[in-house]
Amino acid sequence: MDLPENLTQLNEMIAQLPAGILLPVLVFSLVFYLLPSILAFFFNRDNLRKIFLVNLISGLSWVAWLGTLVWAVTGKIYKPDKPSKAAMRGWVWFTALILIAGIALFYNCMLNL
Repeated sequence: MDLPENLTQLNEMIAQLPAGILLPVLVFSLVFYLLPSILAFFFNRDNLRKIFLVNLISGLSWVAWLGTLVWAVTGKIYKPDKPSKAAMRGWVWFTALILIAGIALFYNCMLNL
């Protein structure tokens, strides 16, 4: 099989799914993929930006993803006397919002096929 046939089969499989199932699965997948970044945010880690960037790149490798997860849980705690890092929190949420909007747009396009 070549790539166009595989994409056609994937499209047919997605079209057969009930409409209410696809969006929760996509949201769960995104949250699971970004779990190290989310944990780093809630554990108030100093290297949140680095963890987020490594998480985006390493998410396709389980070993690297697990390493990022360990880093997010065991990293240095953010010290509030560094105001430049505080702006990073909004950037992470903005990026997450853009990713969720992209998934919603993809979902909407798939429903209209």
